[in-house]
Amino acid sequence: MGDFTNVNAGAAAGPAAPLISAPDPNVGKGAQQLGAVVADLGTKLQAAKKRTDDGRDTVLRSRAFDEFTTIINDEQMRLQTEGDPTNPDMGKDFGVFLKENYNRLMSEHQGLASSEESVTRLSGRLGSLQSLAARQVGAAVIKAGRDQVRTSMGLNIGQIAIAAGESGDIEGGLAGVLDEVAEAAPSLSPTEE
Repeated sequence: MGDFTNVNAGAAAGPAAPLISAPDPNVGKGAQQLGAVVADLGTKLQAAKKRTDDGRDTVLRSRAFDEFTTIINDEQMRLQTEGDPTNPDMGKDFGVFLKENYNRLMSEHQGLASSEESVTRLSGRLGSLQSLAARQVGAAVIKAGRDQVRTSMGLNIGQIAIAAGESGDIEGGLAGVLDEVAEAAPSLSPTEE
């Protein structure tokens, strides 16, 4: 293909057009300054994103906590008005109910939250609320319901005894008392029974 070589190429370009020129010191400074500006902007954008994510995570945690509180309060009210205090599994069932809602809220938060820290913080808050609610239902709702059953049983036994004494049907009265005790048995301690 001819005599074209690097030497010929330089000669063809002429002596006034050098192949490599000396670096301009101002170009390097400008590039450094531009790099610093870009890095600073990147840092500021990361910080702004973190603030935005943290704010969003805080709102999400607050909403989940409020929802769990409402769920617990509603279920406590339902248990107080509709629950069967003679059910020996009432406390356990309430615990299962709490765990299911805890798991649901945590799963939803994990899908929405931007940080593992937010998930961990929500888990701690919901776990504390869950423990407190379980103790309150065990101590307050179930106990109050069972006390009501005991009181009602005591009144019924008194009326049965009076009726048996008036009618002279002691055996029928005893059978009625035993039926009352058997019905209330899940709410009674062995001594009370």
